[in-house]
Amino acid sequence: MQIQTQRFGIIERPEEAAINFPSGIFGFERQRSWLLLGDSEHGSLYWLQNTEKSDLSFPMVDPREFIADYSLHVERRHLDHVFAIGEPLIVLSVLTHYDEKLVLNLRNPILINPKLSSGRQVVTSDNRPIQYELPAATASLKQTA
Repeated sequence: MQIQTQRFGIIERPEEAAINFPSGIFGFERQRSWLLLGDSEHGSLYWLQNTEKSDLSFPMVDPREFIADYSLHVERRHLDHVFAIGEPLIVLSVLTHYDEKLVLNLRNPILINPKLSSGRQVVTSDNRPIQYELPAATASLKQTA
């Protein structure tokens, strides 16, 4: 498949690279087909790019890179379509700017099962913050996100 994107220009990926989000992503429930793209300049940064809307992409990071004791607390029912016993999941948090700071949404992570090419945004069952401020040392990500 060939996709015209606003951020990356034209990208080409095989059809099976698309990740299906049966419930969409919060606020974008109708957008169900996404690609997970690595960022060549920032190894810890990924982009979740919609396959249908060229201007729809989200910067993502693995929260464990910034929070040593991060653990995911999610009710099992939220794992429909992505969970399979014994299969690892990719856990990512949306990275955004807020009040001149970089923040992660830890309450609503994105879970991806690469083997099933499926994903889901979930609500954690603990009191994780929606805006977890990253340390100033991550300034290089600020220009990208």
